[in-house]
Amino acid sequence: GASRRCICCNASFYLDFPACVGCSGKGKLLCLEGAYCLKLNTPQMKCICCDIKLDTRNLTPFLKCQHQYCCLVSAFALPPDSEVPMTLGVWFIFCYPAFGVCKTQGALTMGR
Repeated sequence: GASRRCICCNASFYLDFPACVGCSGKGKLLCLEGAYCLKLNTPQMKCICCDIKLDTRNLTPFLKCQHQYCCLVSAFALPPDSEVPMTLGVWFIFCYPAFGVCKTQGALTMGR
């Protein structure tokens, strides 16, 4: 479930143990994409724990980042997309895209 969301960004708890142990993330600015991963039992990236590439085929969203540090997750997308959908809520109470208390992102955006 998420603890804080504001239209195009969110901060959540990720409580899937042991998958939550470690840190990982990815980011995108127009056609430049980067990623890092320091988690157990994950495939090695091009430069041990990180990767960077150019992708001119898909320019939307034009700005996006997702990070996970143990049980804390944050994400931002402009414009919002399917991985970082438009939501509005604070302190586990959500108003958009559906009203809910202590709901997961999947439960809030189901059917959209």
